[in-house]
Amino acid sequence: MVLITGGAFQGKLDRARELAAREDREPVIVSEEYARAEDIIRADIWDQFHAWVKRRMEEGVDAQTEAELAEILAANPRLIIVTREMGCGLVPVDAFERAWRERVGRLGCFLAERAERVYLVTCGVPLCIREEETPC
Repeated sequence: MVLITGGAFQGKLDRARELAAREDREPVIVSEEYARAEDIIRADIWDQFHAWVKRRMEEGVDAQTEAELAEILAANPRLIIVTREMGCGLVPVDAFERAWRERVGRLGCFLAERAERVYLVTCGVPLCIREEETPC
């Protein structure tokens, strides 16, 4: 699994497309916040991970998130996950927004621990910030 993070509109999805490029077909991208595990397992790229986390929190099903993520990663170890970096910027006044940002950050740590590579993308430039065995 590869994790790509960075601020909004920084070119994260473009980097994911480059990594997932295949000669025989376009990469399958799941980007809806209502993505189901079955769809994510069949995808090459999972975009907008942070929106999926927010929806789960709003629906009150966040307690099972790590277990569900572990199942998704076991079923699709080549998945590229794209998420927004939520730790920079202004701290929201709204308690839910603060909790959501914290949860996305903690789940980002969960994913980064399991990732082969982690990229931070800023201004369209990817910086490999973690690699397991192969160079970025």
